[in-house]
Amino acid sequence: HCIDPIKAITNIRQILRPAGRLIIEVPNNAAVGFEKYGIYWPWTDLPRHLNYFTEQSLKKIVSTCGLYISAAKFVGYARQFSPEWISDQSSIWKVIGNGRRPNFCAGAWRLLARTIVAPNYIKYDSVRIHAQL
Repeated sequence: HCIDPIKAITNIRQILRPAGRLIIEVPNNAAVGFEKYGIYWPWTDLPRHLNYFTEQSLKKIVSTCGLYISAAKFVGYARQFSPEWISDQSSIWKVIGNGRRPNFCAGAWRLLARTIVAPNYIKYDSVRIHAQL
């Protein structure tokens, strides 16, 4: 939700203790769900999300700010098929949708079939980076 993520991470780096760690988790822009649903994908979270990241782009920003990346993890696969997620998609569509309403429940099954054996970098809805000085 930062206008300037590089400045935000740089500011955090300046106050981080020598053994301190920074953990950043953001929506995964490389996720198939993001590609498939766009603005109806709950993690798009318009208008609060100003920047979108992949694992590679987030690693690059964190490294550029002078931090060492100790781990990169993907999280949030199963929630994309939960009733709450599907309900959120419907709610988003009610506010900003036009045309015929998509069947988000059937779409969840199609997404599951498309991603069940997919690589993690496109399967999971979020990417988390662990970094330190």
